[in-house]
Amino acid sequence: MFTLCVMSFLRKGTIVDWQHLFVAWGLWWWLLTLAFLVGSFALVAWKRGVYFMISLVAYLGLVQFLGNTPVLEFVQAHYSWIIGLVGGFLLVAVFWFNWRWYWFTSKMRGRYDHLLSGWLQEKGLAEMPPAEDESEQADALRFEWQGYFEQHSRDEFGLIEFRPKFRSHKNAILTWMAAWPLDMLVWLFAEVLRDFWLMLYYRFQGYLQAIMERNWRGTEGHMLSPTVRDAWRQKQAEKVLEATGQARR
Repeated sequence: MFTLCVMSFLRKGTIVDWQHLFVAWGLWWWLLTLAFLVGSFALVAWKRGVYFMISLVAYLGLVQFLGNTPVLEFVQAHYSWIIGLVGGFLLVAVFWFNWRWYWFTSKMRGRYDHLLSGWLQEKGLAEMPPAEDESEQADALRFEWQGYFEQHSRDEFGLIEFRPKFRSHKNAILTWMAAWPLDMLVWLFAEVLRDFWLMLYYRFQGYLQAIMERNWRGTEGHMLSPTVRDAWRQKQAEKVLEATGQARR
């Protein structure tokens, strides 16, 4: 049965010519190119730069050996020009991944400060104690804040990292270097346009707070913060219990 099927295919001439499968501008070439572009943007968005480089090499190999695109011939004919292009690519890559790391850590700091400012407001505090303050009260406040941060370190953007370490973002940095042309587009449409107004808010939140403080100067002691109010209520309840106990005696 198998032999009959093979002979039938041979008679009909349906054996695929693999050496011309991805002929430039043909149907399979377009499908392969579309799959490569979509997959490349997905890999860059997911910070998988190594897999992007593998897919690029695979794509060039397929159109070279299973198509009629003279990739190797082009490299050989323009060897010096290719070297200059690679050098320029690496220079831009160095600049780009430094800028992306600056953008990433700046945005992370804004999210951290936003969470911290909300917590300090609940506590009725203006700021955290300085690093030089090693008193027991300062350490207790740091301990309390760290516990709160660990429980509330996720927002609409994901995990908030405290002092992010570049070693923990190796895949992202490699992606920013290896695929910076695509990463520019991903960064522009997926981060800048989406997060532009929030980034402005994070940038100016200190300035906005200063405006409010200036306009409301003199009202700092008019109301208790939620934490101080709860402590006051607990203290009053303890006084009532203590007075009740003395009355019974």
